[in-house]
Amino acid sequence: MKTLAAPMLILLLTAFNMVNVNGDETAKADEISLQLDRPLEREVFQRNHVENADVIISGSVPKAATIVEAKADLRGSGKRGEMVPWTEVSKGPFQNGKFRGTLRLATGGWYQLSVRFRKTADNPAVLGEAKIERVGVGDVYITAGQSNSINFGRPKQKSTEDLSVYFDGKQFMPAADPMPDAIGEGGTPWPLLGDMLSRTTRAPVCFRSATTNYTRIKEWVPFPESIHRVGQIERLVERARWFGPGGIRAVLWVQGEADADDPGQLKPTPLADYERDATAMIEFSRKQLGWKLDWFVAGNSYIPSKPGKDYKNSIADILGAQKALWDKGIAFPGPYTNDLVGNTDYRHDGVHFGPRGLQVHAERWFVVLCSRYSLANPVASQAQAHLTKALAPDKNLTMEALTPPSGVKQASYPFPKLDWVDTVRRKNAEASHKASAIQLVFDGDSITSWFANYSGPGNSGVEIWKERYAKLGAFDFGIPGDSTQHLLWRLANGQMNGIHPKLILLLIGTNNLGLNTDEEIIEGIEAIVNQYRKLCPNAVILLQGIFPRERLASNPIRSRIKAINKKIATFANGKSVIFMDLGDKFLQPDGSITTEIMRDYLHPNESGYRIWADAIQPYVDRFVISNRKGSP
Repeated sequence: MKTLAAPMLILLLTAFNMVNVNGDETAKADEISLQLDRPLEREVFQRNHVENADVIISGSVPKAATIVEAKADLRGSGKRGEMVPWTEVSKGPFQNGKFRGTLRLATGGWYQLSVRFRKTADNPAVLGEAKIERVGVGDVYITAGQSNSINFGRPKQKSTEDLSVYFDGKQFMPAADPMPDAIGEGGTPWPLLGDMLSRTTRAPVCFRSATTNYTRIKEWVPFPESIHRVGQIERLVERARWFGPGGIRAVLWVQGEADADDPGQLKPTPLADYERDATAMIEFSRKQLGWKLDWFVAGNSYIPSKPGKDYKNSIADILGAQKALWDKGIAFPGPYTNDLVGNTDYRHDGVHFGPRGLQVHAERWFVVLCSRYSLANPVASQAQAHLTKALAPDKNLTMEALTPPSGVKQASYPFPKLDWVDTVRRKNAEASHKASAIQLVFDGDSITSWFANYSGPGNSGVEIWKERYAKLGAFDFGIPGDSTQHLLWRLANGQMNGIHPKLILLLIGTNNLGLNTDEEIIEGIEAIVNQYRKLCPNAVILLQGIFPRERLASNPIRSRIKAINKKIATFANGKSVIFMDLGDKFLQPDGSITTEIMRDYLHPNESGYRIWADAIQPYVDRFVISNRKGSP
C-alpha cells in the first residue's frame, strides 16, 4: 500500500455485505482503502464558551456507502467528557468519494473516536469501521515572539501529563522539547504549562509555535497587501487558520529583549514605535482570521548589561509599550519576566531561561490564564467542598493541585504544590516529634528556609542558626519557592498541630511578586497573619516586610515592595502582631544591593543573615529568652 504524506491517515478496512434482516444475502468481504484526513491522532479541538466543539471528521468513503456514522468513548474511567453513541455525521451522495462531517463532543478526553460506513439507513450492513485512539476537546495556544518562547532554555522539558501535546503542522505528539517546527534544540516552558493546565482543567492542551529566533517587533509588522510575501505575522495567521474559525484560544507572546538591545548599528526601539508595530501586528491577525483572537503580551524586555552599557531605560521603554497594549485593551497582560534574573538557575546564559526560570515562567503563565479564563477542574464537585475534604488529615497531603473558585483571590487561597508534599510531610512529622519544645518558629520561603537548612554553593545563615536559635527550641518551616497560598495550605494541613510557640517570625511574599497584584499579595499575607493568630493565640507574630531585591534601586519591583510593606504594616497592633521592616539595612547608600550581602540580589549570604539576626534579636530576647529564664 502506498504511504501518503501526513496529515492524511490511511486505514485498511475490511468491508462486509452483512446478512440482511430477511437473511437473503450471503456475507462476502472486500478490502477497501480508506483515507481519513481528520481528525488526526491526538488532535485537540478548541472548546467554545458552552464547553463543547464540533470535531471534524473527513476522508474517503467506500463506493457503496451512503451514510457515515461516528461515536465517541472516553478512554478510561474518571475522564472529563461525555460519551456519544453512534450518530450520523455525513450522508451521501458524496462528491468524488469524499465526505466531511462533524461530531459534537463535550470538553474532555481523550476520546476514542469510531467511524463506520453504512449502505443506507434501512440496511444494517456495515461496510467498514475505523478508530482514532485519541481525540480531545480542550485549549489550543499559539506561542510566538523570540528565543525565550522556543527552544533556547535549559534543560529540555517533557510533559508528564498525557493530555499535553505539541503540533508541528502535520501531526500531534506528546509535548516534549525541543518544540517541533521551530529552531533551537533546548527547552521551553510549554510542557510544564501544559501539565499545569491539563491537570487543572482535565482537558487536552495543545501548543503550536510561530516563533523564529532574534526578531524585533518591526519584523512582525504585516506586509502591505500589494506585496505578496509571507512574513512573521503572516505565518502566524496561516498556522492559526489551520485550526479553523475560533480554533485557537489565544496567542502567548514572549518578545521584547531584541528591541531593548542595540546590536551593531541598531538602536533600541522607542516606546511609541513598539506600541504602534505591536498594535498593527495584533490587529492584522484578527482581521485576517475574521475573529477577535485573544493575545496575551508578557512583560518581557530584560537584556543584561554590557561593559559601559546599562539598558535600564530601553528595558523600561519596551515594558512601557507592552503595558500600553494592556491598558488600551489591545492585548491582555501576560506574566512579568524581567525579574527572573540573578543566577544561572534563572538565566542559564544571562538571557535565556534556566531550570528555575522555565519553571517560574510556566507558573506565571498558568496564573495569568487561570485568572483570565476562570480555569478550574470540573471533575471535582464544588471546589470549596473538594478543598475541605482534601485538606482533611486523612488525605495525607497527597491532594491534586486546585485552582481557586471564581472570585477567590489566588494569593489568599490555600494552594498546594505537588512537587513538595513530601517536604511538607517530613517537616510536619519532625515538628510533631518535638512539638512541646518548639518556642520559636520561623516561616516563609527559601530566604527563611536557608537560615537553618542550606547545602548549596556559598554560605548562608546555618552557622548563625546553630549559634543563636537551635538551643532555643526553634523550628524553621520555610520552604523554597513558597508563596502566600502555599504557606496557607501548610497551615491548613496541620503544620502547627500541638505546637505553642512564644514567637513566630513571618517573612513571605517575594515569590508572589511575579504572580499576583499588590492587593492580592497584601490579602494573602493578611490571611496568613489571621490564620496564625487563630492557631497560636498566645504567640507574638513578628511580621517582617518583604526584603528588597534586584541590584538597583530603580528596579520597579522595589517600589512595589515598599507599597506592599506600607500596607501590611497596618496589620500590627503592637501586642500580638508586631511589624518590622529592615529592608534598608541590606542596602548601600545609593539604594543598591551588593553580592556581599545578597549573593543573587535576593537571597542573603552569611553577612546578610547576620544583619537579619541582629535586627530580630531584641524580639527573641524579649519574647523567648526572657520567658525561658522566668520558667520554673
